[in-house]
This record gives sequence, structure tokens and C-alpha cells, in this order.
Amino acid sequence: MRWTPFLALLPVYLLAQSDLESESMLFQAEQLAKSYAPMVAKTPPPKSIPQTDALLASAPNWLTIDLHRLNAQDQSAFALLNQEALWELLAEIGFNAVELNDLKGTKKGLLHLALAPQWGTEMEYANVADKAISRGFFFIGDSLGNATGKGVDFALALKNVGSYPGLYSLVEVDPGDWTALPKVPPNSLSVNIPWLTLQTLHKMGYVPKDFTPYVKESDWNVTAPILGTDNKLRRWLYLRDARGFPKLDWLNPSFASERLAAGDVLKGVYQLGQKIFFINAKLPAHAKETMSLTMRKLGGFSAAFVQGGVAAFAQTTSDLCYDHLTPMATFHALLAQDAEALRLLYRLMLDEGVQPKMLIHALEPFGRAPCDWAEFLNSPQKKYQYFEEVLTGEALRQRLLQEDKYRLGGGFNKTAASWTDVCSQLVIAQDVQKKYESILELHVLLTQFFAWQPGAFLLSAEDLLGTTSSYDLMSPNCEALYAPLPAQLSNAKSFASQLKAILRTRREYNVERAELIDVPNVKSPGLLCLRYRLPNTRHAALLAVNFGNLAAAETLESPSYARTSAINLYTHLAEPKFSDSSLFELKLDPLSAKLILFQPTHH
Repeated sequence: MRWTPFLALLPVYLLAQSDLESESMLFQAEQLAKSYAPMVAKTPPPKSIPQTDALLASAPNWLTIDLHRLNAQDQSAFALLNQEALWELLAEIGFNAVELNDLKGTKKGLLHLALAPQWGTEMEYANVADKAISRGFFFIGDSLGNATGKGVDFALALKNVGSYPGLYSLVEVDPGDWTALPKVPPNSLSVNIPWLTLQTLHKMGYVPKDFTPYVKESDWNVTAPILGTDNKLRRWLYLRDARGFPKLDWLNPSFASERLAAGDVLKGVYQLGQKIFFINAKLPAHAKETMSLTMRKLGGFSAAFVQGGVAAFAQTTSDLCYDHLTPMATFHALLAQDAEALRLLYRLMLDEGVQPKMLIHALEPFGRAPCDWAEFLNSPQKKYQYFEEVLTGEALRQRLLQEDKYRLGGGFNKTAASWTDVCSQLVIAQDVQKKYESILELHVLLTQFFAWQPGAFLLSAEDLLGTTSSYDLMSPNCEALYAPLPAQLSNAKSFASQLKAILRTRREYNVERAELIDVPNVKSPGLLCLRYRLPNTRHAALLAVNFGNLAAAETLESPSYARTSAINLYTHLAEPKFSDSSLFELKLDPLSAKLILFQPTHH
């Protein structure tokens, strides 16, 4: 056997026998399906349309905690979170859903369905979940993505065990054609296939012609010879993602990926207490729809990451979508004191039939999700009306990027930046106390803008404390801008106390389920106005945000303003207005926001 010396160098897990199967994710998923099938069979069929209002009525305010950043010191992350006082304070602020980021330790790819042991024991997690759920919190989890790590399931697939090859986009190459394959270095499992070799393999009938020419690395890898459980040597081609992990096959006749995904959700719902699941943006449409239906069947909800522009939101089957478009435009509005790009995006939403209540408005570090001019990037030839000009998406994107680059001067690292970093860079005050107050003012303004929109509001723990370093929500953090939660909530001027008031306003008037009906034209460059129709009462409301350093004054007109009085919902004070008039004189201080209700008057 001329391959024997090489086989001796392969990773041990590739040489293991089928007894490894019990450690695989697919095996565990099938066991979960058997255990919970009788229970699931009694549940009603899922609704085919997104259940946006039902989700928002139960859990509109979300907090995400990055487990990697918790300053647990000599205890586990779960032990640090296992504090009654912590969940009482988070509930007092107004949060009702929480995501423990990377709960399964997927930074190196998904390798198991269990909790990552680095965060603590399952019993410690159960104690945390009991405290949170008893206070009305929904837990948010990540569902299966488009790839797994190179763990037991992939090893069993390469050894051709059962239906494991059906999990992945695997293609077996006939031994007579191995001469066309690149050599794999010693001690390596696989090597990337150059695009020129892919052309040859396509002509031989092994790969579809979807490869990109002239790229440094292709989407396909090839393995070294692998000895299967049937004692046959095989070399496999497999699709990989950008990280090098093997991609799942969502159209394989074995439905292995669907079975794995179902088991993952079953564990999340019945064992981890999760009610909301994020769906990976790179999944095919049919997989996203299947997963959304599965979650509804189990009494949960789905929230999708999507790729593309505004039109992509309208195509989703999930209950909510992560808004990856407006954060960049908000960043630009602050930098340029110009909200025209934001106004354009919201008008596009109205044109595409996309309501902001379908979206998750996330105030969290830029590196957590894509943050670019994605609308224009994905529609480079589409024409957009921008002020008095008509520009292509590519021209508009380049113009906005150049404007931001000019104002940033030395640049800005978006990969790790929080919104407090943004605020800090925009503040030029030299006095330490004045600088702190200015950062806080800007941060509160951003929070009002994100939270006073319909849809889910998501805030990161980093923004709650004003840090991108490790943190403890309940104890002092030397690198944090803000105090820990107990101290913040005892200070009416702190960020957390102001957040509490902002979220109270949001819930009192059901802003999370409001409907966007108009984006009024304004003359002030830094001003954004969004006119809503509130649920239940159907009264008109106006969100006005001044991103500029100058005061804004506008005369707005709408039939919905006639025979009404104007009330600032945050301060509960009346705004000047003639009750019979359809005109409203809006006045805003620099870097400030108002949420105004137009209450009908009766004569």
C-alpha cells in the first residue's frame, strides 16, 4: 500500500472508526428529533407569513452580551451572569430579550451542539436561564450557518459513513483522474484548487462552472487520499467558505443538513430556553424559509441576516431582519451633519414596501455585522435621486465614501469600534468633563434614533458601558466610559438611566409596532423626520432627529396634523401648535431628537 506512510500522518480523528458517530452533531440531532417528535406533533401548523407583530409585542428590546469580552476573572462567564441583581436591573432598564454571543464557541466553526465548555457548565447556564426567563426574558440563539468546522461530522463524511457525505458539498474523484488534482502537502488534510485546475475538473464533469477566474484561492478544496470504513481510498472535492470551513449542502437528497438544523433548533428551544433564532445570511432562500417555519412550529421566532439592499428585506420569510443598511448612513449623518442618505434609504423602504418594524435596529460595535453602503454596492448601475442630482449607485457610494474619508482625516477602524468610539472621535472638546458630557449627549441621541424606530431595538453590552474592552456589568471597569449598572441607575443623568426613560417611552406608545407613512422633505441638512402611524390608536407621531451642530426649524404640513395638539412623548410637555392647523412648526436644538404625538382634539 503506497499510501500507508501518508495515512499514518493523517489526524487521528480521520482514522477513528464508526464509534465516533455518537459524538457527531448529526447523530445527536437525530436523537433530539426522536425525543421531541411526540411533543412537536401536538403543536399546530406554523403560520406561513412572518409573525413580526407577535414577536415585537413580546420582546422588542434586546441586549447582546459578548461572552468573549466578559471579565469573569477566576470564575466562569455563566457564574458571572448568575446574579439576581443583574437580571433585575436589566429588566428595570427595559430589556426583554438577551443574546449570549457565541454560546457554542463557533469562532473555529460549529463542532458540536452543546454549550462551549469554556463558558461554564450546563448547570451554571441553567441557573442563568432560570433567572432571566423568570423575569420575562427571551433568549436569542444562532441557528445553523452555511458551514461547520472540520470536526467529527466532516471526518465521518470523508470516511464515507452513512449519510454524512450528504451533509456537505462533497464530490468523489475517480482514482484514474487523481493525476489532474493538485498534490496535498505532507501532514495536511486538503489543499485549495487553483481556478485553472477547476476548469479542467469542470470539463471532466466534476464541478459546475461557477468558479471565478484569476482569484488567488478558489471556493473548492481537494483532500489527500482518505481511507473509508469500507477500506477504499478516496479523494474528495469540497466547497469551502471564506474561513476554509466545509460548506453544507442544502439540496442533498439525504436532507442531512435539514436534519442537523432541526436538531440544533430543538436543542435551543427545549434545552437552552431560546425563543428567537438568528438565521445566517448566506443560507439559500429555501433553507431560510424552512428554518423560519420550523422555529414557528416550535413556538419561536426567527431573525435573519440578509445580504443586499433594501429590496432584500422585502424578500425575507423571517419574522425580523437585521438592519445592516442604516448604521453606515447614520455614521455619515454625524460625520457630515447631513442626513440626506438616511432620508433616501427610508424613502426606498417605502417604495419597496419595507416597514422599519420588520427590522432590528442595532446599536452595537461595527465589526459585529457588515456595515457599508450595501444598497449602492449591490445596485451599482441603479439611478438614485440625491438632492438635485441623479447618480448611479456606484457613483453615489464613491461620493459618500470620499466625504467620510475626508472628514475622518486619519481614518477610523470600524472592525472594533463601538458607537461611543464614534462619538469620542467627533467630539473636539479638550476639557475632560466637557468631553465626557458631549460623548454622552451624542450617544443618547443615537440611542433615541435607534430605539424610537418601529422594530426591535438591539443594544450591545459594550455600548451599555461605553467600552470595547473586557467588562463586568455589575462591577467597576477601569477602561469603560460609564459606571457599572448599579451606579448608573442611581444617577438620573447616566446613560443607563436615560436609556431606561427612552425605552419606557417606546413601550408606553407601542412605537415598536408603528407604521412608517412618510419621510417629509426638510431644508435643514442634518434633520431627519419620519412620520408614523401608531398601532391601536392610529394617531400620527413624528420622530425628528437633528444630526447637525446647528439648530433646525421646519414647517411641516400633513392632514394628520389638523385638529390635533402636539405632545413630546419623552418630556410629556406640549409642543407649540394651533390645534386646527395642518401645519406644525418643528424646532430642534443641535444634536437632539423629539418623538411627538399628534393627539386629536375634540370640540
